[in-house]
Amino acid sequence: MDEIVSKIGRKNNCTFCGVFRRQALDRAALIMKVVKLATGHNADDGAETILMNILRGDLGRLQRGGINNSNKNSGEDDDELLPRVKPLKYSFEKDIVMYAHFNKLNYFCTECIYSPNAYRMNARSFIKELERIRPRAILDIVRSGEQFKLRANVAEQILSKCVKCGYITSQKYCKACLLLYGLNNDDPTVGIARVRFFEIIWVIFYEIPIRRVGRQNANKEVNDKMPIKSIGHNAYKGGNRQNAHKED
Repeated sequence: MDEIVSKIGRKNNCTFCGVFRRQALDRAALIMKVVKLATGHNADDGAETILMNILRGDLGRLQRGGINNSNKNSGEDDDELLPRVKPLKYSFEKDIVMYAHFNKLNYFCTECIYSPNAYRMNARSFIKELERIRPRAILDIVRSGEQFKLRANVAEQILSKCVKCGYITSQKYCKACLLLYGLNNDDPTVGIARVRFFEIIWVIFYEIPIRRVGRQNANKEVNDKMPIKSIGHNAYKGGNRQNAHKED
């Protein structure tokens, strides 16, 4: 992780760590032919994740984060998706720490040195303040997240396989492959910034480099290429749109 941070700086560190860590766990579990993958996420972790997904408007992750952890939207066989279980899902972080301390258990408790810059820290601070007012706030958020369901008319993501590595993804390329491509090509924005994501897909599929132009030149090119459309008995192109409406 230190090597990655040296390339990308102090932003988006958790994105790289989270993507690579999740895929490493899944791949190792499949190699070992385990039935389910157990993680140590507690109630605090779950509440933070739910709040972050709400703030980002990430309906897909909210749906997949339900209690059933449903994989019904996969275009592949269900056997290729490894179910996860969270035994500590309803346990508070402070209770787990007190239990480990009381029983003199050795556990890893060092905070990541890059986490203070993470987006999750904002959600964590808010939830801690909320917990002081309402002690059950964390469990209330977790329970609410479990009951989250999309309306029937809302389109859901269809999971498939990455065309490069075969990992489960909702895009042509999985997040890990995009991040690795950016690291190997000294462009850490690949897979992070939305504009750069579409640019790299364009380059990969069509092998056409992105030509960057200034704003004025870009506007001129768009106006020159805009097709002539008919409005009533009048035609307009680019800037003549308003005049066409007046004449009608």
